[in-house]
Amino acid sequence: MMNTDFTFVREFLLAIEREETNPPTLLTKDQLGFPKIPDGIFGRHVTLFGRSDLIETINQKTENGSHYFPARLTKAGREFLNDIRDEEIWKRILSIKIDEVQTISLSVLIALAQRVVELKKKKDDLE
Repeated sequence: MMNTDFTFVREFLLAIEREETNPPTLLTKDQLGFPKIPDGIFGRHVTLFGRSDLIETINQKTENGSHYFPARLTKAGREFLNDIRDEEIWKRILSIKIDEVQTISLSVLIALAQRVVELKKKKDDLE
């Protein structure tokens, strides 16, 4: 479960980075390569990533109401993605086991990944 969550976070951010434009335009789940995710779940993901300050969002009014869409990575999102792009860090993140936890929030995933990055930087500084 946790590896799937981490993988989704990484894939989602990579997809936004790949598709973002300047000036920013809204990105759909089809553009990002997630056509099978139901609209409601996709919207919740966008909201979570936006509240975590990893992405900028665009509010678009549709016939079904107002919806937020991803637009581009924030500075924090870009830094986080650059950290988890490192294969050694990525392998450490995927090796974390939390058997007792049923669901993990995005903020917990980010905090765990950032801790792995901090530990690697400390190790590199000591060498």
